[in-house]
Amino acid sequence: MDMLVVGMYGKGLNPETSIGGCTDEEYQTHFALWAMMNSPLIIGCDMREMTDATKKILLNKEVIALNQDPGVHSCYSLPVYGNPDVFVLVKPLANGDYAIAFFNFGDAKAKAVLNFWDMGLSVSAGYAFEFRDCINHEDLGIQQEYFAPIVSAHGCKVYRCRLIPNTK
Repeated sequence: MDMLVVGMYGKGLNPETSIGGCTDEEYQTHFALWAMMNSPLIIGCDMREMTDATKKILLNKEVIALNQDPGVHSCYSLPVYGNPDVFVLVKPLANGDYAIAFFNFGDAKAKAVLNFWDMGLSVSAGYAFEFRDCINHEDLGIQQEYFAPIVSAHGCKVYRCRLIPNTK
C-alpha cells in the first residue's frame, strides 16, 4: 500500500486526495486498514498542520503495535454473512494474540458478526477471546463463540484479542 492520506483534508495535488478529503472516521479506517496489512505507515499530510484528530489517529500506539508486530504475519479476510460491504481482517500476532479488525465500507451502520469457528476455534475447544479495543483503549471482557460489534458507515473497529481458557 502507498502513503497514508490521513489528515490531508482535501489538500495536495493528487486528485484522489484533493477532492474534499475524508472524514476523521474514514481516516481512522484508512489507518487501521494499513496497520492490519503491515503496510508502511508513511504520513502524507503536512505535519505542521495536523489537527488533534489526525494526531490521535496517527499516534495510536495500540494500532501501531499491530502494524509493527515482530511476527510480521499477514492478515486474512473473513466474510460477514449477509452484508458485502462489511468484512473482518484477522492477523495472528507473535505472542499468540490476534488482531481482529472489522471494516464497513457501506453507507449505513452495520452489525458485523464474527463466528470464532470461522477462525478455526470451535465451541468445544474450551477457549474464548479476551477483547481489547485498540482505538478507544478499553478492555471489553471475554467473548465466547462470536463477537458482533456495530460498525458505523465507512468506519472500523480494531481489537487485540488474547486466547484464554473458557471457564464458563
